[in-house]
Amino acid sequence: ANNLAAIESLIAYRALRWGRHIDLIITDQRSFRSRDPGNHDEINPLFEGDTLGFVPEELWAQLDGGRAYGNGHPPAKLTMGDKSVANYRAGEAAQTMLGAKQKAWFLERLRGATATWKIWGDSLGTLDQRVDPQNLPPELGKWKGAGFGLMATYDWGGMYHERAEIFDAVRDAGITGFAIVSGDRHSFWAGYAAK
Repeated sequence: ANNLAAIESLIAYRALRWGRHIDLIITDQRSFRSRDPGNHDEINPLFEGDTLGFVPEELWAQLDGGRAYGNGHPPAKLTMGDKSVANYRAGEAAQTMLGAKQKAWFLERLRGATATWKIWGDSLGTLDQRVDPQNLPPELGKWKGAGFGLMATYDWGGMYHERAEIFDAVRDAGITGFAIVSGDRHSFWAGYAAK
């Protein structure tokens, strides 16, 4: 009982209300997340000889979605250029940043928020960090992806499945005045959030 009390006392996610105009809903992106699907030795052969260091969007979507990818039809192999490996994520759940309990709490609080502005206080950026390596000069290296690449996969820019779930919930519930304030990218960005 004391261990559970100690763990519960460390819960960082919370909701705060300021007057009638601001519902601030703060989530914890560090404590409940699943293992990074790209941090597996099985994927290393795909990147042998790669000089660019970007992850193809289509490859990351398969890693992120796990067994949920392709409406429950993930590919048997993960491919990058002319290399492929067995899809070690095909039987695993989609990756999560929030974890099931916190995500359910967050969506419930968001749907129940009545202030003019529903602000999601988030410690990690939600905008994509995409690059266009297919149009780089050839001397920098050959891009093996089909389109865009990801500069980083550690934040919401690499959480396609769960981010879509959240943004679909906002749309489906008709939530207005929704804004996201994020940190951790060591720069200033502004943009429209999209799944």
